Amino acid sequence: MLKRLFIVLGLVIVVVLALGYQRFLRFQQLSYEKWTAQSQLMQTRQGPLEYQIKGKGEPILQFHGTPSSYRGNLNFPLYQPLFDDRFSLISVSRPGYLRTPLATGATPTQQADAFSELVSNLGYQQVVVVGISGGGPSALAFAHRHPEQCKALILIEALALPLPEDKRDGRYARLIRLALDHTYLAWLASPVLSQYFPNQGRQNEMELAFEEYLSLFPYFADGLQNDVRQFERLTPLAQPITRCPTLILHGLEDEVVGFDNATAVLAHIPNAKLVPFGGAGHELFYTQAGAISAYIADFVSPAVP
Repeated sequence: MLKRLFIVLGLVIVVVLALGYQRFLRFQQLSYEKWTAQSQLMQTRQGPLEYQIKGKGEPILQFHGTPSSYRGNLNFPLYQPLFDDRFSLISVSRPGYLRTPLATGATPTQQADAFSELVSNLGYQQVVVVGISGGGPSALAFAHRHPEQCKALILIEALALPLPEDKRDGRYARLIRLALDHTYLAWLASPVLSQYFPNQGRQNEMELAFEEYLSLFPYFADGLQNDVRQFERLTPLAQPITRCPTLILHGLEDEVVGFDNATAVLAHIPNAKLVPFGGAGHELFYTQAGAISAYIADFVSPAVP
């Protein structure tokens, strides 16, 4: 009797998971169609770049983290108030993510050059550059190689040093690989995971954005694998990297991108400002969205005549 009960329960679980998987595939397809419908493609000499511009005001060019796309980081609902009237966000999928092919530029230098051409093609003379987490190396390369286009530089939890082996196989890295290899299961867990985001009146928007993000992990695979390769090959920082106004925001307890990345950049950029967040880890970007938005707004406004 007990054996039969376990068999029935097993069959029920299989059916539920199978039906759930069909729903997931449909959700994934709709998410992809939605995200690609809201972006554009710009052809550069290196290849196409997927991008979106939203908001009004001074332009902020984002180099998103790992893994992500144009829809990530500052383009999450948590940061929408920042772009309601004061600033505009130029958000680009780095090579290997969503619709930007890896061939457009694998290295941080190549990505910086492609983004520079995008900025010129869009008609902007200068932009405020924001590099987040794994987007740090490309943002630093942009500031170094294209100083005439970089009005100010903001680095948030940004990688700047070669990624140590223990970080490449740390808890965060394992979770990312798990989500990539088992996207359906990660998607099922998204309602639980999204509860860790602060509620700023946009909880439903944030939950949906996070579900969509997790469902599209297969479209981030090329970029993620390339980023890991590039992070291992990063060279020591040049002196100086840039002379443009620079703000560094970093959690003191960051286990993914250590705080030594922030202090290294500080030592190589004259007059850079470092704001350490005590007790904060790599989730800083989401748990402290209000504070980060305020720092960005206060820092950019004086830098923009």
